[in-house]
Amino acid sequence: MRLERSKGCSPASPGSSECRGGVTSPARTDELHMRNSTPTTELKTLIASLDAMGVDALRETWRSLIGDPPPVRAGDILRRALADELQARNHGRDAELQKRLNLMASRHKPGRKPGLEAARYRKGAVITRDWNGERHTVMVVDGGFVWRGETHASLSAIARAITGTRWNGPRFFGLRGGV
Repeated sequence: MRLERSKGCSPASPGSSECRGGVTSPARTDELHMRNSTPTTELKTLIASLDAMGVDALRETWRSLIGDPPPVRAGDILRRALADELQARNHGRDAELQKRLNLMASRHKPGRKPGLEAARYRKGAVITRDWNGERHTVMVVDGGFVWRGETHASLSAIARAITGTRWNGPRFFGLRGGV
């Protein structure tokens, strides 16, 4: 997988619109030639070359690969996004992951901060936590969580009942970092 130099781009004209940062950024997407049979070492070299590129060169490379203006100006994020795109074009994308990402993107409402999906626990899973010398066992059921024979809507409600203070339920039960 290589970015090939556009016509008229020479090492003598590194500041031209076709050549930025020492890597060619063709003005049109069809001028960018990607080869799917790229050896891993060549792909690694190409991705490593992104580190030497300035923000303008990264933006131009993005336009060449994707065709649209880049969504961000931050060089670090553009480098990561370009590396991801190059790897995906060389190795392919995970179809199931792409479906999930597309579904999440379709649910996003412009102008609103995307919400986090609630954690999903498999029905029948057992969650335990030792607190003040007592072992507390919670079972996941369709309607929520069962603790001491009672169904609760959330792990946070159970954690509060156990401790008497507000807790993030998944954190209290060790399902997230911080415990």
